[in-house]
Amino acid sequence: MPSYKDFSHADLLSAVEELEAKLADQRRIEEKLRTELDHKDIMIQNVDVGITRIDKDLNVVFANSTIEKWFDKPMSEFVGQKCFRVFVQRDEPCPDCPGLASIESGEPCALETWGEREDGSTFVVSDRTFPYFDENGDVIGFNEIIEDITERKKTEKDLQESEQRYRSIVETSPLGIALADIEPGILVDVNKALCNMVGRSSEELIGQPQSILHPESDHLDSGYSETFNKHKHDDAGKTLLAKIKRKDGGLRDIEISANPVHLSGREFLHGFFKDVTERRAIEAQLWHAQKMDAIGTLAGGIAHDFNNILAGILGYAELSVSKVPAGSTLQKYLDHILKASQRGKDLVAQILTFSSKRGEAPTPVKIQPIVRECVKLLRATVPITIDIEFIAPEEPLTVLATSTELHQVLMNLVTNGSQAMGGESGRIVIKLIETSINDEEALIIGVKLGEFVSLQVSDTGPGIPPEIKASVFDAVDGSHPPASRCAKVWLSSTTGK
Repeated sequence: MPSYKDFSHADLLSAVEELEAKLADQRRIEEKLRTELDHKDIMIQNVDVGITRIDKDLNVVFANSTIEKWFDKPMSEFVGQKCFRVFVQRDEPCPDCPGLASIESGEPCALETWGEREDGSTFVVSDRTFPYFDENGDVIGFNEIIEDITERKKTEKDLQESEQRYRSIVETSPLGIALADIEPGILVDVNKALCNMVGRSSEELIGQPQSILHPESDHLDSGYSETFNKHKHDDAGKTLLAKIKRKDGGLRDIEISANPVHLSGREFLHGFFKDVTERRAIEAQLWHAQKMDAIGTLAGGIAHDFNNILAGILGYAELSVSKVPAGSTLQKYLDHILKASQRGKDLVAQILTFSSKRGEAPTPVKIQPIVRECVKLLRATVPITIDIEFIAPEEPLTVLATSTELHQVLMNLVTNGSQAMGGESGRIVIKLIETSINDEEALIIGVKLGEFVSLQVSDTGPGIPPEIKASVFDAVDGSHPPASRCAKVWLSSTTGK
């Protein structure tokens, strides 16, 4: 080992300077470490989460100021105490303690649980634990980060309840509701009412273009429906009338209003659908009734003037009959004039009955002569390729009716059968049958029990198409296809519609 004599003064001075430099570096490192520790301590003490260190025996080693604040106790009252006793007021460890799991597994663990303060109030916490080890690598405890999530949980619960309330309102709404991405026009949400309107499940609609709700005639080249395109641009918020297409191909009249909404940075169109099919049908019926009332008023004026003309014709014809020899050719001509004039009067009465539902009061009448008279008139209007056969009992049948209404019903039923045969040869059978009805039939028809006469008209035509059979007695308007108008125009008149 060299002695100090082996070093020169310069060597000693250099060694001292080197040692002083090392000491200075050491002091700087220690100061830096102290500063970092102070910073970490400040962070640990002031962070808005609870931080503890628990040893292997579950004794509290350290608790930061947030823990002190939560429990309103200084750290000295925690240190050395069992964590389960001081934090959750238990006499034994918590069965689901994440700290015990970290000690056993040597891995971080997490749990959401609750704590109780001394005043009895509770709070919800997110508890994350991280094991710490000795120099041999053995677990000797765990560090714990506890975050008070009481307010967050309350907010989540409030949001969940709000969403449930909103969903309840949407699902129980009688209006159809849909939410569609405004650019691709894809449906992202629909309610039960809209599904019922179109006869599809939500799974069949969500993810599909919104144009699936509308008939192809409403589709634009862009892929949107016409109403969607209008609501997307200039008509946002307005109520538009449109057709909606059901899965079975049926169409419904719908009022749609829609507005753009922004959700999660994206733009959607929020639409409301109201089925107005029945309302529009009632409006059409009201319009028809008003039209018929107007026609009735007009017909009343025309009938008044026409009756004045007929009165003159009938009066002079009757006077003429009294002036000519009985059985003469002239008398026969005058009889034809009288009959034609009487038919004119009946025609006026029929027009009034059809258009305004006003007419003579029903009286007991013998039905066979009325039907025979009507058959004579029909033979002149029905094509000669169609035979008309009248079958009735020999004994007179008396019914409570008006001859004008009987004429109207029979003429329109026969005309319907004639047109159904489309000019082809065939046969129309008119039959009168005495009958009675039971209690169930009386309830369905809406009449009292008793004896009745059934007026039956059959033909050899193709029959009524199934698609219009349920509505053949409805009034006709421009919405009916020509193929269905033949049956409807004549059969509706048999009920006075």
